Amino acid sequence: MIAAPNRWPGPMAGSRWPIAVVLAMSVVHGSLLAWESWHDAPMWDEVAHLPAGLSHWQLGRFDLYRVNPPLVRMLAAAPVLMASPSTDWSAVQISPGNRSEFEVGRRFVTANGPRVFRLFAVARFACIPLSVGAGLLCFVWASELYGRFGGLIAATLWYCCPNALGYGHLITPDVGGAAFGLLASYCFWRWLSKPTFPRSAVAGAALSLALLAKSTWIIAFALWPCIWLGLT
Repeated sequence: MIAAPNRWPGPMAGSRWPIAVVLAMSVVHGSLLAWESWHDAPMWDEVAHLPAGLSHWQLGRFDLYRVNPPLVRMLAAAPVLMASPSTDWSAVQISPGNRSEFEVGRRFVTANGPRVFRLFAVARFACIPLSVGAGLLCFVWASELYGRFGGLIAATLWYCCPNALGYGHLITPDVGGAAFGLLASYCFWRWLSKPTFPRSAVAGAALSLALLAKSTWIIAFALWPCIWLGLT
């Protein structure tokens, strides 16, 4: 069994003020992403991602935008369903190599008119908790390794990262994939420290979410065994 690394032996290890600072940063970070969600026009690929996510819920199929896993866009599309958006699935093509999601997206924008900007904003709001949660997980993981001051540094690096600020509100799998991958890695680290069946189940479930968010996490099937073998 691999023992968990010791906490950073400094006075900040037991201090509580880093928790307050991190919570304040999470609120500011989420607020900035919410402002961007409302004021930024949809990105070119978001126009395809949102109707593709709606199609997964309404049609029960995963043909649209099948080059990426569906989890993030399904999360984004879930609150939009309650707004009863206009949809047009006549352009859906399921032949191999066909990328009809962009034509479906164009028709989705046309069908909803100016209202489409509010629909995209609502969908983006559903993605914000992924970026905020990733920053909190950075704090938790680094705190377990190096104390709360180390966790504060890790959370600051995430919340101030230009990529997190620029992409954290978008209906794309990038930040969502990073967030779920971070969760899976943390659960795997906890399993390494104490390899019990419940922890292995949690790590497996977290890895499943990461794979459903971003297909590049398939590397974990090779990376995790190598890490385990290297530490045993």
